[in-house]
Amino acid sequence: MSKKGICYGVSVGPGAPELITIKAFNTIKNADYIFLPNAPKEDCRVYQIIKGAFPEIDEKNIVCDMGSKMTNPSMAGERYDRLSKCVEEYLDDGYSVAFPALGAVALYSTFMYVHERLVRDGYTCELISGVSSIQETVRTFSMSIAQGDEEVHVFPDAENLNEKLSLNGTKVFMKPKGSLSDFTEKIVDYCKTNPHAAAYGVSNLGTDKEIVAHGYDELCKLQGYMTVIIVKDV
Repeated sequence: MSKKGICYGVSVGPGAPELITIKAFNTIKNADYIFLPNAPKEDCRVYQIIKGAFPEIDEKNIVCDMGSKMTNPSMAGERYDRLSKCVEEYLDDGYSVAFPALGAVALYSTFMYVHERLVRDGYTCELISGVSSIQETVRTFSMSIAQGDEEVHVFPDAENLNEKLSLNGTKVFMKPKGSLSDFTEKIVDYCKTNPHAAAYGVSNLGTDKEIVAHGYDELCKLQGYMTVIIVKDV
C-alpha cells in the first residue's frame, strides 16, 4: 500500500494577492493537487487571490467541488463530509493536496471542518498560517488590535449585540449574519450614546469592490456578507 499523502490547509489572506505568505505560496506551488471548495474555479475567491500571485496555477491539477451549495445550515455537515471524502481519494493515492482558505485558515474557515474529518479518519494535515481579515482591517485604519492589557473579542454573529458591545476592549464582528443594515444601525446608536466608543468597518477587503467605513457615521456604506466591523474604546 502506498503512503498516504498530506493535506495542507493554506491561508491565502483576505483578498490582496501580495498578502499570501512565502510558505503558503510554496505549499500551493509544490502540491500535487489544489482543492477548491466551489465551482467553477473562476467564481472561487481563493482561486482569484492565488492567480493574482501565481498565474501558473492553471497549469496545476485543480479539483473543484461540483456538489450543489448547501443553502440550509442544518445540512452543512453533509457538505463537509463530501469535501473530506473527495480529498481523501487523492490522499489515499499518495498525493499531496493544498486546500486554500480565505484569510487565516484557523479562523472561521471551511477547511477546519474538513480538517476535523480528515484527522478523525487517520490522515495527516498541516496548517499554513497567514494574514487574517482582522489584521488587514486594523492595518487599513493604522491602528492596533490591542495594547497592554486590553481585551479582544471576536464574534461570528450579532446575537445579544448590546451585551457584546458592553464588553471592555476591542470587539470584532466578522461576516455578521442577518440584515447588515439593522446591525450597523444598532452599532451607530451605541456609538452615539457612548462617547468613548468608535467603530470602523470594511466590506470586500482587498478586492476592487472594497468599501471602507472610517467611522460609525459611515457604517451605512458597508455591503455584503464579507464584512468586518471593529468597535473600540477610545
